[in-house]
Amino acid sequence: MKKHPLLFSLVVLLLCTSFTTTKKGSTTSCDIVNFYKAVSPEDSDTKVLTPSGDLEAVDLILVPTKPEIRTYKVILTRKGSNLYKVDQANLYIETNYCVEFPSDKEVTLVVKSSYGVSKGSLEL
Repeated sequence: MKKHPLLFSLVVLLLCTSFTTTKKGSTTSCDIVNFYKAVSPEDSDTKVLTPSGDLEAVDLILVPTKPEIRTYKVILTRKGSNLYKVDQANLYIETNYCVEFPSDKEVTLVVKSSYGVSKGSLEL
């Protein structure tokens, strides 16, 4: 790589930016993978088997849901990696590579579809 340091730097830059959120002017947009509603387990002793084979207690069960296709103004709370809850609603949003943290800030939720890889976007 000594002969082409500029090419190497360009490749590294392209790889780094391919896993971040998209900037549109002054807003950041994150793709939505799915929407969920939360359901409490019927029994407090309910357990879940994780993909790694661990047995863990269950707080909430997230069930896929299909919100109305339209644009909303919402406030989000981050619940985990790529998982946000719409405040004042039983709606959770799974994003894809959303590294922005929208806390106590109104964001635009765009629901475009109930099917497919991208069901909408969050505009932060």
